[in-house]
Amino acid sequence: MSEFNLDGYCMFSNNLEDNSRGILIYVSKDVKCTQIFPNIGFNECVILELEDVSHHKMNIATIYKSSSSTTENDKKIIEYIKTCFCARNGNKLIMDDFNWPNINWNTWETSSNIEGKFVDCLRQNFLIQHINTPTSIRGTSRHPACVRSGYY
Repeated sequence: MSEFNLDGYCMFSNNLEDNSRGILIYVSKDVKCTQIFPNIGFNECVILELEDVSHHKMNIATIYKSSSSTTENDKKIIEYIKTCFCARNGNKLIMDDFNWPNINWNTWETSSNIEGKFVDCLRQNFLIQHINTPTSIRGTSRHPACVRSGYY
């Protein structure tokens, strides 16, 4: 995968060769960084633990949820956020493309059961949605923003 290498950066991925959707995060080689590999059967994610010179930790996750994701996969995402990401020490940031089109981010309400569980997971873990306008438009379909953040 040398075509993805950038000078001065370490590349972290979700094993691009084995996944239909590749996720990459680049981190400067000057930053102490470790990739975390949770074993929950959900592979469309990358989680990193960064540490500054004062030994403060920051957990960063990039997660992808296809618009054709199954309910079983959606449950794995929620479990991933609860047990693999939020349970970690340190500040947190989630960058993602969750494709939850029925969530009203102004009111945090939805008519969908699985999306309701996702919103509950965010609330229980004190995660805040920072972007609440569409970030993806295809034809007449406008997907509301994703949870592109976690709060520390």
